[in-house]
Amino acid sequence: MVAALPEPEGRRNRRAGHRRTHSHKRIESLSRREREVLRLVVDGYSSARIGDLLHLSPKTVDSYRSRLMRKLNVNQLAGLIKFALQHAVTTLE
Repeated sequence: MVAALPEPEGRRNRRAGHRRTHSHKRIESLSRREREVLRLVVDGYSSARIGDLLHLSPKTVDSYRSRLMRKLNVNQLAGLIKFALQHAVTTLE
């Protein structure tokens, strides 16, 4: 196995900037309701409890969660939470 060579400093910064811009666009694509669901998921609420709070069925909450994961390009719940925290969609309290 061959170790990857480090990229020149300018190229790495350019790519990091592109990721931030792309992430910002993904966040902007979320609806108000999707943001609400995301915040409650990050706070650790179950689909049933989120449904109670937002007057939705748990199945609808699961649909929102799946849509969030697809829009934000994450595959697991942990990735969804990590994305939300890294991009200040919500905070730890």
